[in-house]
Amino acid sequence: SAGNNHGVYIFSSSTNNNISRNIIATNGTSINVGVIVEESATTGNFVEHNTINTTGTADSNIGVWMLSSVSGTLVNNNTIRTNGSNGGNHGIRIQDSAVSNTVANNTIRTAGAAANNWGIWLLTSANSNTVIGNVIVTNGTGNQQRGILVTESSSSNLIANNNITTSGSSSNNAGIFIGDATTSSNTFTNNTIYTSGTNTNIGIHYQNVNGVNTFTANNITTTGAGSHAIVLDVANFSVFNNTWLDSPVDWVLSTPNSQGNFSNTTFQSSNGSIRFVGLFTV
Repeated sequence: SAGNNHGVYIFSSSTNNNISRNIIATNGTSINVGVIVEESATTGNFVEHNTINTTGTADSNIGVWMLSSVSGTLVNNNTIRTNGSNGGNHGIRIQDSAVSNTVANNTIRTAGAAANNWGIWLLTSANSNTVIGNVIVTNGTGNQQRGILVTESSSSNLIANNNITTSGSSSNNAGIFIGDATTSSNTFTNNTIYTSGTNTNIGIHYQNVNGVNTFTANNITTTGAGSHAIVLDVANFSVFNNTWLDSPVDWVLSTPNSQGNFSNTTFQSSNGSIRFVGLFTV
């Protein structure tokens, strides 16, 4: 069929619904969504223990989509697969002032025949959400396959205990991407990140950000030509503590007009490791 196919649609002041133990499959051209939860008075809903598959012959196939000021939604322990003939396939998207939602313990696999297949994306003032304990695998034939993104003034979110693997047949695949000048006060802790691809693969990519964001106890492994554990790209006020960097081509890349503070950092290579407990700035 054509686009805009939805498996389950919760909206317009719908509260305390439990979408549980279903098999949901959508297919069409583009914007095929497993579960949508939207509108400001829509709160206290549960999306748990479902198997969700979204595919399409175009882009924007999404597993779970929370938007338009929705709050208090729990998305827990689902298996989500998205795919499409083009890119732009996303496991979970939280946007448009969606606040205080929890995404926990999900297994997410995104793929597509082009770029921009992403696991979890928080955007447009998605604030005070918790993303915890998820397993994310992204892949595709184009570039910019990314695990978790926090962009467009999204703030005060907790991103913790996630296992992220990104790969693709092109470049610029990133485990975690943070972008936009006013994206701030987010905490990224105890995430395990593995990125691979043909070249320029990045563990944490911090781009055009002037707000303070904190990274603690993250473990980063990157492979491929020109890979970087951390990139600070016209970005300031980042704080990295107790970070483990495992065998990238480059440890940290900092462009002009960027600054990050690092403490208690371990540099691991095939020949051993060095732990620098002091504070340094790049």
